Amino acid sequence: MKNETERLEKFKKAIFDEVDAKAREIISEAETERDEKLEKARREADGFVQSRISQIDKDCEAKSVRELSSDSLQAKRNVLLSREGLIDKVFSNVRDKLDEFMKTPEYGKMLSERVKSCAEKYPDDKGVVYVALKDEGLADLLALNGKYKVEPSETVEVGGAMVVLEEKGIALDCTFDTALSEQRESFARRAGLNL
Repeated sequence: MKNETERLEKFKKAIFDEVDAKAREIISEAETERDEKLEKARREADGFVQSRISQIDKDCEAKSVRELSSDSLQAKRNVLLSREGLIDKVFSNVRDKLDEFMKTPEYGKMLSERVKSCAEKYPDDKGVVYVALKDEGLADLLALNGKYKVEPSETVEVGGAMVVLEEKGIALDCTFDTALSEQRESFARRAGLNL
């Protein structure tokens, strides 16, 4: 019986050893599968994190570009407003001086000389002298003894005159309106105020 007990013990031990070996193999396979799944999950998590970081970087960069662009536009707008304010102030002073000058007898003489200069360039042509509404009182002086017809015009706001020779299709502009407009543009360029 001792022999049988020993055999039974050996058999039991062999089965337990086999079960133990099989259990270790299953555990090893499970650990390997677990490690592979964990590594895959880590790679996916790293990829997701990198993707989110990249997206956040892009979003931040786009936001920064928008903010810089907005700030730049606002700065340009402020410069333009300051520029316009400065030019307006300068030409408001010029306009005030012109208004003072146009109240003097020299204004009528100057206007008459300009119209005479136009008449000398085209001595045989008759035409129309357009003046500001407020300069209608100078009509007799500017008509040059009937050579020109003098008419008020809404297009001449500041002062001066425009001599139009319709038969030749010529307009000689001696208005302060045009002179002020040209001087304003020239001032902006010379003073470095144009963009």
